[in-house]
Amino acid sequence: LGTALVNDTFSKIYRNGSTTDKFLSIHDHKVDHYWTIANVSRILHELNGIHGANPKTNVVHDGPGGCTNKMTVVSHKYDPFMLVKKYRREPENGRFQEPSGITQLNTHDLTGYLSDPDVGTKMLYDVYGTDTGLNMENLTLGIDKYKATTVNGQIDGLQDKWAKVVSSTGDPVGAIENLKALITAAKEFRDRLDAFIPKKNSPNSPTQGTGA
Repeated sequence: LGTALVNDTFSKIYRNGSTTDKFLSIHDHKVDHYWTIANVSRILHELNGIHGANPKTNVVHDGPGGCTNKMTVVSHKYDPFMLVKKYRREPENGRFQEPSGITQLNTHDLTGYLSDPDVGTKMLYDVYGTDTGLNMENLTLGIDKYKATTVNGQIDGLQDKWAKVVSSTGDPVGAIENLKALITAAKEFRDRLDAFIPKKNSPNSPTQGTGA
């Protein structure tokens, strides 16, 4: 809910004019760069109806009349909250990002967003610049490693291994080795999916509450 809180707060304190004892000026006190991840401000605005806080028209953007110089909007492709009144106001100096890697059941979780180097690493770079030691080479390497840990990446890996099995049918020894690799990858994928599913305690489980 932090994105909605920031949206409503900035809408209340920023004005297009001079700074006063009640308001900040969008000209004199701009936020340098605003990252908004899994933005639910549109959903919450439908409920609270705060005057002047409509994310479609308020000051929380990086265009003319906005309170920030640059705005980055990150919405996970499979985040269920992003399917309901998704934030769609186009940044003028920033960008939209739509990650799609799945590493956990809750795709709305902030840690899931930030674990993607294309999100978390770029955020660090925006804040600290070259002091981070980041460059395109290690960013690309990090993204490749991250993709391999996602369910999406594991599916791609299974498809690649299956293709090798099919292509090596004329080589019995090679086909067996490729088949072993496919079976191992399939088991790993099954275990990963199993970890996604919350487990229910059985009635006789020792961890079951006594109701005392």
